[in-house]
Amino acid sequence: MNASDVQNIDLSKLLATVKERQLNEQELALLNANHVEFDTFIGLHFTDFGPERIAATVEADPRHHQPAGQVNGGVFCSIGESMGSYAGFVAAGVPVVGMNNNTDLIRPVTSGTIEAEAIAIHVGRRTQIWRIEMKQDGKIAAITTLRTMVMG
Repeated sequence: MNASDVQNIDLSKLLATVKERQLNEQELALLNANHVEFDTFIGLHFTDFGPERIAATVEADPRHHQPAGQVNGGVFCSIGESMGSYAGFVAAGVPVVGMNNNTDLIRPVTSGTIEAEAIAIHVGRRTQIWRIEMKQDGKIAAITTLRTMVMG
């Protein structure tokens, strides 16, 4: 697959087939270039995406800070919501929406890479529960427990 092929792929078709396998590098680039504007705003960058694992990074910088100079807790809540929603879509094959977002802030982050991974706790026909672990340098910075409702 070359660069022009990546531009010609229909993103909805790509997401529809993701239940079958992990995305390759070119497909990840397409996803990262075309996901929703809010995820672009916070800097969410998927590093692995598929039925086996969904992982992403955010490069924390001053735009993410609250007045004390640490990453705002809402950023962690947003990472958790986005990651759990994408994971829910992959698991259900249809969109899901957040019903409850509980994010525990464990350690402060001021800058650098935040690594996030979505882990399935419960995947039912109508609801799902996801645990999103956000780490920096291998240490837990925040944990989101996200309950979603399947829309299809």
